[in-house]
Amino acid sequence: MKLKENVKSFAMNLGVGVAVQIVRGWLNEKLKDVKPNDLYESITNNTDLWNMTPDEIKNQGLGYKKTYGNLLSKYKDMITTELLLQWISEDHPELYSTIINVMGPSGEPIGILWFDGQVNKIKNKLLE
Repeated sequence: MKLKENVKSFAMNLGVGVAVQIVRGWLNEKLKDVKPNDLYESITNNTDLWNMTPDEIKNQGLGYKKTYGNLLSKYKDMITTELLLQWISEDHPELYSTIINVMGPSGEPIGILWFDGQVNKIKNKLLE
């Protein structure tokens, strides 16, 4: 029984690791040419990223869904706004700074609120 539990635990950890690497790699590829000023404009204009995403990128993301759908959907709750912000802080610190520092007129963190909405919308489109 112990061996079976260890193998199951290993497989689950491997699955999580693969899902994380797929999502992080895809995110990094999509963010590599984003400039902080463009991100700022998207936040302040409340731009819907999914609606303005070229079909080529949507199809690539949906291709991941087709290939890794069961794996990704199983771990989609582990892909959170907080996790993506952590990755962005490590991989794209200038974009992270933009997201966390854009405030609304009343001092509310509209960058983080906007980012959270975008993450959840895109995650649902790609992983559901």
